[in-house]
Amino acid sequence: MVAFRWRAADGWPVEYVSANVVSILGYGTEEFLSGTLRYADLIHPDDIDRVREEVQKASAGPTAFFEHRPYRLRHRDGRLLWLHDFTRILRDTEGRPTHYYGYVLDISERIGMQEHLRAESDFREALIESATEGICAGYMCDEAPYVRMTVWNRRLRELTGYTQYDINHLGWYQSLFPEATLRERAIARTAAPSPASTCTARNGPSPRATGGNARCASRPQPSRGRGLKAAPRCWE
Repeated sequence: MVAFRWRAADGWPVEYVSANVVSILGYGTEEFLSGTLRYADLIHPDDIDRVREEVQKASAGPTAFFEHRPYRLRHRDGRLLWLHDFTRILRDTEGRPTHYYGYVLDISERIGMQEHLRAESDFREALIESATEGICAGYMCDEAPYVRMTVWNRRLRELTGYTQYDINHLGWYQSLFPEATLRERAIARTAAPSPASTCTARNGPSPRATGGNARCASRPQPSRGRGLKAAPRCWE
């Protein structure tokens, strides 16, 4: 964490900075205090307008504290750091900002991990969406529709005519098992799986939204809690 005191002037000149700034940002205290470096000049060009807007918005109101959304700042060695910035506004007797006092935290590692996880998630979603078989996944509910789908890929939309919204609105069991007795049996079978923790929800024709049937072989896989991983194979 690095503490700053910025003057409420163009570029936010630095009037105080804690000595550990050199270990975090790579710049010495004298570079800031002498005016050689203005804080705003180190902020990434794609972030500076948004950071200025956040300062202006907070300064125009009665607030005493505000937080920036994470922004990037250039380290002395050229790499970009992601910072979390918490700032207090110092005002004169007429309420006009004179200084900003706050601290910044280097959250680059956290942002990098979030981006990595996001990329992995996007890759998995792309694989599921481009699969040649219908794939869905969801979790079990205690009340109708009893199963809530969280994944419903493109091929399944093509085969059934249903979107994820449709199937959650109409119901998984209600759509695959229009006959009430079979529907109740399927609900009970999934709620009390075999010792192997798998159960066959249905093998056979599934009604399409547009008429006709698609062939589906579904083996839901209950997971921890009330989750239900379902990956039916569906074809014409």
